[in-house]
Amino acid sequence: MKLIASAAVSALAIVLTGCVSPLEDTTQDMTIVTDPPGATCVLVRTSMELGTIPSTPGTVHISKGRYDIKVTCNKAGYREAVYISRSAHTEPVLNNNAPRPDNGHYTLDQNLNYLDSGTMMYEKAVKITMRKLDDAPAAAAPTAKPGP
Repeated sequence: MKLIASAAVSALAIVLTGCVSPLEDTTQDMTIVTDPPGATCVLVRTSMELGTIPSTPGTVHISKGRYDIKVTCNKAGYREAVYISRSAHTEPVLNNNAPRPDNGHYTLDQNLNYLDSGTMMYEKAVKITMRKLDDAPAAAAPTAKPGP
């Protein structure tokens, strides 16, 4: 009887190792630093605002995901600065045996959506350099042609 119970526990352990949940936290902190400091920055992903930093430098706690984050910073006397934080996988994982409420299995697309929040990552810190409103690209100096 002990042998059967031991075999059952071992089999259960093997089956459960196929079930995968997100490997990491589904949230992270992102710090935004601007030069000069004191800008207001808004973080947006797929038209949804994730957070606002009222005065840089500052940190926002965000959810991870597969889509990039647009960071838009404004400061009086400076041009609006936009930075795109690219979402990247921390490691490739499939979730072929994840349990569903109806005791079925997830499709590949559902697996990827399920795991994205735990395997995606954004930069932890971003530095954005802002340009003054009166800054214009320097015009090329005319070159003098040699005389005859």
